[in-house]
Amino acid sequence: EGTAAGEEASGGGEIREEAIPERPAPAPAPGALAPGDTAERLFAEAKLAHANGDYAKAVEGYRKVARLRPDDSHVQYNLGSALFSEGKYQEALAAFDRAVALDPNSAEAHHFRGATLEKLGRDQEAIDALKRSLELKESYKARWLLGVVYEKVGDYASAVQEFERVAQAQPENEKIGQYLEEARMILAMKGGGDRPAGPEAPAHQRERAWLEQWRQAWESRDLDRYMSFYSEAFVARGPKGARDKAAWRAHKAKKFRRGKIHVRISDVRIEEKEGLIVISFVQDYRRGGYHDHGLKKLFVRDEGGKLRIVSEEWRRL
Repeated sequence: EGTAAGEEASGGGEIREEAIPERPAPAPAPGALAPGDTAERLFAEAKLAHANGDYAKAVEGYRKVARLRPDDSHVQYNLGSALFSEGKYQEALAAFDRAVALDPNSAEAHHFRGATLEKLGRDQEAIDALKRSLELKESYKARWLLGVVYEKVGDYASAVQEFERVAQAQPENEKIGQYLEEARMILAMKGGGDRPAGPEAPAHQRERAWLEQWRQAWESRDLDRYMSFYSEAFVARGPKGARDKAAWRAHKAKKFRRGKIHVRISDVRIEEKEGLIVISFVQDYRRGGYHDHGLKKLFVRDEGGKLRIVSEEWRRL
């Protein structure tokens, strides 16, 4: 009976020990190679992620491939490109440096190394890298960027030369035409290009005085006085769309509340074009810790004896 009771208590039959399951293999650490990973498969997956805009996944994939192919300049170039797209310029530069070291004759690697140096504010090094790229292979994109960097360092004569060469190769490219026109204009302002001879017309003297009054109103943050320089038909066009006068006033009111403003104007050029007075100048703007430097254009017309701004444009230099 004791045996039967024991069997009943245990559920009957023979007592069996359950097998202890094996511990699952740990997942690979982020970025680690998994069994079966091949350079070809990883590279294809990284390029697909790159093409689809998943730059973080592309970077992870290229780094895995780099472990398998440490001497492949193409892998380093693609890694640098993905990092550049993520805005990680210092890491991108390290990848492009390795790409150039592995293949000194890669025009593309020198080109994007130059683009990365420009983003980091290392403009002279960017110029050297872009010039080396162009020595190896002609590229209107590299030449256009070289012109842009020349503008940044204030070498407008060299910028004009580069933009002219791009415009010859890309005559239908309106953006290049605009850059060329503006670079020529600034060069003329600085006395390095063609400009009208003789004393400035009295009307232009009037406009210079008006421009200084506009600058003072802006710098003093006197919103009503500042807006009195703008036409009721004013429209500002920019990356965020068009703003009419009311929207422009609201936009400026927010800016004015943020602290003292300092505006410096130089290299003023005034011309009449298609019924408007176009006033172009180099503008240096500071507010607190913020600073920008660019080319401003005011499109002005005479409304009942008073000059009014109907539109304006600005481009960073």
